[in-house]
Amino acid sequence: MGRAVVVGAGMVGLHAAYALRRRGLEVTVVDKGEAGMACSFGNAGLVCPSLSAPLPAPGLVGRSLRWMLQRDSPLYIKPGALPETLGWLLAFWRHCNAQDYSQGLLAMLGLNQRTLSLYDMLTADGVEFEMHRQGLLFAFTREGDLVSELDELREVAQFGLPAPQVLARAEVLAEEPNLSDRVVGGILLPAERHVEPHSLSRGMVRWLAARGVDLRQQSEVQAFEHKGDAVVAVQTASGRIEGDLFVLAAGIWTRRLAAMLGSHLPIQAGKGYSLSLSSPNLQFRHALYLAGTKVVLSPYEDTVRLAGTMEFSGMNARLDTVRLDGLRSAARNYLREELRGATESAWTGMRPMTPDGLPIIGRLPRYRNVFVSTGHGANGIFMSPTSGELLADLAVDGESAIDPTPFDPVRFTA
Repeated sequence: MGRAVVVGAGMVGLHAAYALRRRGLEVTVVDKGEAGMACSFGNAGLVCPSLSAPLPAPGLVGRSLRWMLQRDSPLYIKPGALPETLGWLLAFWRHCNAQDYSQGLLAMLGLNQRTLSLYDMLTADGVEFEMHRQGLLFAFTREGDLVSELDELREVAQFGLPAPQVLARAEVLAEEPNLSDRVVGGILLPAERHVEPHSLSRGMVRWLAARGVDLRQQSEVQAFEHKGDAVVAVQTASGRIEGDLFVLAAGIWTRRLAAMLGSHLPIQAGKGYSLSLSSPNLQFRHALYLAGTKVVLSPYEDTVRLAGTMEFSGMNARLDTVRLDGLRSAARNYLREELRGATESAWTGMRPMTPDGLPIIGRLPRYRNVFVSTGHGANGIFMSPTSGELLADLAVDGESAIDPTPFDPVRFTA
């Protein structure tokens, strides 16, 4: 397999191209838009393998039904979108049990065990991007939330990550003086990091271009050509591209691409929102997880970003001002004063969500040379390097040290 065609130039697609190029393949990357400008662009940028838990969890069915009526809730399901999303939601709710959650968490932690070392490999390999290594700090306004979160986070220690550090209120405020006195304590994950997503996608594009990767933007895939059980070429807006190996890594749009090849992938759009404030009036050392609101505050070189929420409202890029106000309200409840910036930009992106909360990585049934990497939900930033390595292992070597079974597309297409 000397020639690979990767469809999708988001974070997952770029890392797949990176892993394949490092294995010596000629690589072409095709995207219907601009590299890194879809659901990765306004992400919080957390590189946190400790946060590997799948979204469907015990007790979430009742909470999500209550939240369905609250447009500013952490998980919002728009009633008007139910005809489109109901089948997916029923499958999602079936996975909200202790057994599926525990198995999914173990699978995700196994996949993400190399995350931090792979990010170190990127920098050693000459990929230039903005990365911060001060850790992730959870801030709590209720003691009960701290206790329950700590029980979950302690499971990560068995995978070689540093144990979470519990901080008293005074210690939290010493680390982050701009947090409010309402904060009762915190949990520090010292090994975790965060990146500025657009700087990473730009750095990846530069690295790939310098090594001969052909990046074709504004070039939507229109059709696949196949002979027997192999795809031999794609027809795109910029012409026909032949290949020996094809990778579908186009986020939410992978569903349509797989359907063109006769496979159904149950991917639903889970919209995330963010607000980015330039030259902020408040400064922060760590990325902050505002527990209870599921909102993350990420400080960058000259910007602070508030990001979070999960909205199921179908395929659309509409900015719901109520959801954006929810981000502001979360910050207001946790900070000493109102967070302001010289400029403020709002963003929404459609994350590719699977009903079991696990990504889809592996060979697409019916075709021996078509592979898929999608369904990473809100974790596409930190899961992209490990997903790229797993995909390249399977596509080039036929095996991997990581157990690929929990992520195999066949679980949905059989």
